[in-house]
Amino acid sequence: MFSEFNETYTGTYKYYFDVIMKPFSRFMLRAIDHIKPLDIEFICPGHGPIHHKNLKKAIELSEKYASDYMKIITPTGQNNLLIAYVSAYGYTKEAAEIIAGGVLENGEITIKMVDIENISDDELETDIIKCEGMLVGSPTINQNTLLPVYKLLALINPLRIRENSVVHLDLMAGAERRQE
Repeated sequence: MFSEFNETYTGTYKYYFDVIMKPFSRFMLRAIDHIKPLDIEFICPGHGPIHHKNLKKAIELSEKYASDYMKIITPTGQNNLLIAYVSAYGYTKEAAEIIAGGVLENGEITIKMVDIENISDDELETDIIKCEGMLVGSPTINQNTLLPVYKLLALINPLRIRENSVVHLDLMAGAERRQE
């Protein structure tokens, strides 16, 4: 019922922040500014343990996590394009590189290319948040995309995308289409 803020709980607290509170970081920072001068005895969230001890630590961690996230999503003024791909035999990667070359010839854009089979979910989510546009490439197997692409799509949360962001998803198939 009550939090202890031991090592295990601190990790769980971070996970809770990441999956539930992170999209509301801007509001959380404002709320923390309002409660800092108050003499608080309990923090009673809508669900989860009640904070009675280590309240300062709970508030400081929340402020740190929210501030760190706001630094990631604050626009930099750069045009960032994420090209994420899965490439079974190298053809989709090759297509992605050709597209990246064409994009670079036509504008001042920073491109980050990632093989989504070889990147952590946290790193991929950060890349998604930082980009203004995204292309996703995948070979098709049995007329379907691959699991890593579905995982990428699950990381796109409309609450986490800046108001001025546009996400464009375009499937670049590395496999030949079946002729009917």
